[in-house]
Amino acid sequence: MQLGPASCQISHPELGMRPELESMLREVTHVHVPEGERGKGWGTALINYVTHAADKHAVALMLEVKSEGALSDEQLEAFYARHGFERFQAEPCVLMVRMPRQ
Repeated sequence: MQLGPASCQISHPELGMRPELESMLREVTHVHVPEGERGKGWGTALINYVTHAADKHAVALMLEVKSEGALSDEQLEAFYARHGFERFQAEPCVLMVRMPRQ
């Protein structure tokens, strides 16, 4: 998925859950905003678009907090928290989930 210069991948996670549960969950991976475009709202716009679509289709979103850019993991986690994601695992890596909103 791409919005302006920002992009991300959304996939079906393979967690070994019952198929009906896995069908209600997507994993957000590889969120990227090019260095020269950061701080311009592209990441926010992309996450808003993705969360709106997830709400529309009653799908939960999960992601791993793993900074590869200028933001620290703590700043990235705070960014996702502002968009409704909640931490559900801290070790060995931080995982967050966002349940669909009606």
